[in-house]
Amino acid sequence: MKMRVLFSMIVLALFILVPTSLIFGQAASVTWKLNATDTSAVSARVGNVIGLPAMGGDGLVARDYTQTPAQAPDTTVGRWWPTGTNTWGGATDTTEMAGRYVQFVSAPKPGCTFAVDSLTIWLGGKGTNAMRANLYYSKDGTFSTKTSLNSSPLVLLKDSVAWYGFKIPATVNVGETLFVRIYPWYYSPSSTSNSKYLYTQLATISGTTTGTPNGVEPTGNSLPTVFRLDQNYPNPFNPSTVIGYELPKSSSVKVTVFDILGNVVQTLVNGHQSAGHHSLTFNALNLASGMYFYRIQADNFTQTRKMILLK
Repeated sequence: MKMRVLFSMIVLALFILVPTSLIFGQAASVTWKLNATDTSAVSARVGNVIGLPAMGGDGLVARDYTQTPAQAPDTTVGRWWPTGTNTWGGATDTTEMAGRYVQFVSAPKPGCTFAVDSLTIWLGGKGTNAMRANLYYSKDGTFSTKTSLNSSPLVLLKDSVAWYGFKIPATVNVGETLFVRIYPWYYSPSSTSNSKYLYTQLATISGTTTGTPNGVEPTGNSLPTVFRLDQNYPNPFNPSTVIGYELPKSSSVKVTVFDILGNVVQTLVNGHQSAGHHSLTFNALNLASGMYFYRIQADNFTQTRKMILLK
């Protein structure tokens, strides 16, 4: 009896002293519609998580978003195909190729942990019964270590899409990032083609978050009281990262990225902006791995931070 009373008092104290979101976690998810009106950008976020635009790896690009295959939850889907003179199929192309993938990136906001539980996505193929795919996830941006989501290759529907659900038992801690990749291929050892496609639509990575975000994206409508440049997230990153900053008043703003030698790599912002909380995405797809610096200049305020690109 005494033990039950003691246990009840401990539980009550936890509810009083600790926010319930820290005990049970807060629902969190990142969704990409991947259709004509939304392309590859993040279309919805729930909870203390961020997501980056979907992207194709070397050798795979989004061609257009005008197809309307059967069973799609929306009217159009994304089409991914080999770029340039690359083709599907051929004597050596009966399995996935390392450079051909579609990638989804999510991470908890600074100060939070993301307990991921699942990926759901609609997938299909165009013009053939021979489109296949494997899916993996990793917290390693180089993908040198990865975990398979499907036990055998997916046989993708021809000219249609189907819904797939995968368990992802991963905990993404503060400062870490989750990478999910689809590796498609055209299962044809005797012929090649550049008119086959991977279809994608409505991808969602979901789970729960715990912790308190470090002010990167405030929940209220109050204006900042000081100038501030936030640490980019995720960091390290590959190939994109989000940079946030705060302006207490309308200002002339310049945000610049430098390499380790001080050379300007890219100017991200150069103009007048209103007071408030701002964020932007820096894409380093064409840059080499290494340390980079980003700097904000607003009125008489200047601040520089470093970030690491890890491919």
